[in-house]
Amino acid sequence: MTCRSAIYPESDRNWHSVSHLGVLLVGFAVRTPECCSSLEFPTPPSPAIATPPPNPTITTPPPSTTTTRDLQTTSIDHKMSDPLPRILVLISGNGSNLQALIDATATTPPLLPATIAHVLSNKKSAYGLTRAHNSSIPTTYHNLVPYKKRHAPDQISLARQEYDAELARLIIEQKPDLVVCAGWMHILSPAFLVPLEQNNIIIINLHPALPGQFDGANAIERSYQAWKNGEIKKTGVMIHYVIQDVDRGEPILVREVEFKEGEGLEELEGRIHAVEHEAIVEGTVLALEQMKRRAQEDAHATSS
Repeated sequence: MTCRSAIYPESDRNWHSVSHLGVLLVGFAVRTPECCSSLEFPTPPSPAIATPPPNPTITTPPPSTTTTRDLQTTSIDHKMSDPLPRILVLISGNGSNLQALIDATATTPPLLPATIAHVLSNKKSAYGLTRAHNSSIPTTYHNLVPYKKRHAPDQISLARQEYDAELARLIIEQKPDLVVCAGWMHILSPAFLVPLEQNNIIIINLHPALPGQFDGANAIERSYQAWKNGEIKKTGVMIHYVIQDVDRGEPILVREVEFKEGEGLEELEGRIHAVEHEAIVEGTVLALEQMKRRAQEDAHATSS
């Protein structure tokens, strides 16, 4: 995947790994917003709801499916009625990993103690938008094409910067505590990353490869071909913090997947997707726990 986030100083990283049931977890202390003391965030004042400019298309659940939850998750004053951390999910396609997150918030007790507050897609046809509507989660469609049309073909980088800046504004407006890239196929520039870092919003990403292998798009296909060529014996899935370098952020969770003799690409894709659906939930939980732990440490340091 191609999503990114804030870079934290080397001194803040505390790496350790634990092997458990074939799962490699890589944890470290991540700098959490200074203003936060726990995952149950304080109630902010009630600002006026900003109206998005005409460029992005905002879609919400149809009137027939609108519920009280819709009104709560759309409101800027969400923390008065929703003490759980708010997650905004970025998607570009089918949304099966989004569905895994949604399902994990609905179990009793919830595997993922959080609220999926908003879903944003850069593809209008993404089925993940339907999944969100079916769960009464507000959505936004924000596409790059209108920005490209404003500029000459040789100014694509300027169009991307404008797009990313507006994407950041749309996300910040929703006041999420965590952004999860779940099949988001768009490389994010500093025009996006810097504003989110300034607003203490952390970003994580799912990538279907092991750390340092097959960065960027088509990772499964490329790993399969490398295995066929005798170059590697295993691949995997990782959840990592997002930085400017594509798929190079510090891993939160890593799961290895062995290749099987005689297996085709479709079979491998199916097995990897099944691992993704578990890993994205576990990695999101770990990210939230790291945020809470850091907030508690900061609060203790302040009170000492």
